[in-house]
Order: sequence, then C-alpha cells, then structure tokens
Amino acid sequence: MTTCTKCGDSGWLERPDGMVRCECKKRPAPPKLSAQEIVALTAAATEASHQLACIPEYPLEKPARQPIADALISMCASIEQIEYIVHRAAALYSHRRWRECGIAGLRQILLFKWPARDGINSGPETMPEGFPEGLPGADGLVGYDAEKQVIPQSIPRGLLLTSGDEAPVDLSDALQKLGEAKRLPPANAPLKNVRPITQADIDAAVAKRRKA
Repeated sequence: MTTCTKCGDSGWLERPDGMVRCECKKRPAPPKLSAQEIVALTAAATEASHQLACIPEYPLEKPARQPIADALISMCASIEQIEYIVHRAAALYSHRRWRECGIAGLRQILLFKWPARDGINSGPETMPEGFPEGLPGADGLVGYDAEKQVIPQSIPRGLLLTSGDEAPVDLSDALQKLGEAKRLPPANAPLKNVRPITQADIDAAVAKRRKA
C-alpha cells in the first residue's frame, strides 16, 4: 500500500536537475563498528582502492583514489565484502573502463550479495553506466568473459584452425579419418594376412627351447 504521495514509496523524486531522495526515506544510521573493526576495514579499503587499478582508465593519483576507499568503508561491513567487490569488479570491468564502473558499479556488486552498511540499496547510486539494468548472468557472477568468450565442449563439424599464414584446416574430416584408421576390428572378425598357428609350429618352438 502506497503511503507517500510524492514518490510512491520509491524513495526518489525526479527533478529537472536529476533524481533526489524523498524526505520519506531517510537513510538509517550505519551499524557501529568497533575501533578494531574500523582499523581493519580502513586498511582493506585502502588496499582495494589500489588493486582496482587493473581496470582501464582507473585514477592514477592517490588523492583521487581516496574517495573510492571512503566509499568502500561506508558501504561495506566486513573485509570479506571488500575483497568480493574487488574480485568481481576486476572480472566485470577489466575489458571496459573505470567510468563505466565507478563507485556505483562497486555498490551494485555489493548489493547482489549484501545490503549496504550505509543504507543506500537502490536508486541512481546503484546503477553504473556499464550495467544499468543489473549484472549479467543468472547468478550475477558472470562478466565480460561470458559475453565475449565461448569455450566449446566438443569440436564442432567444420571447425577451421589456422596457424600463422597457413591455410585453414578442417579438423572434423581429419579426425574422423584418423579414428577410422585406429579403429580395432571386432573380436570375432577374421584377421587378414595372418597364417594360423599349427601343432607343428608349437612342437618346433618347444624343441628349439630344449636345445638352447
């Protein structure tokens, strides 16, 4: 049942200069962390802000990375969450650009598994340029690699392989011919060009061993 006539309980209002939060949705205070937890979280977020440099066009200057570390500290409640964000961001955006991810992309990754510690769980701040409609894949863990790379489970017929300037080769026919050449005959099939062993052959072999 709708209780807010301004935003329809969405928490956001659309204005000419962009989206703004509705007064009916106030961010809850982040859960308090102990002094030890804050120190550990700060260290992990700072390290993460440098590890994210694997994403193309990521800020090179340390002062520019500070807001990223601050955002990680604000939204994450554990070191596990920070490590998860770095791992997934590297997989999703290493073939994209930082501006397609941004802090909104980091938050989007977090929200797939956990609610944000600072209470920002929806709205424009969770919709990055790279994946505005959500992370690709049914489990949210599939990134650019699944979109651009396909590993065949078997060699399809007509597959062409080439090396350097060599002409492409159709491996399917070659593999089929090789398999036929290596195929063993049935157990009850008669052997060709093979003379059967007689009792005389056996007696001669025994006599030869006795003389040796």
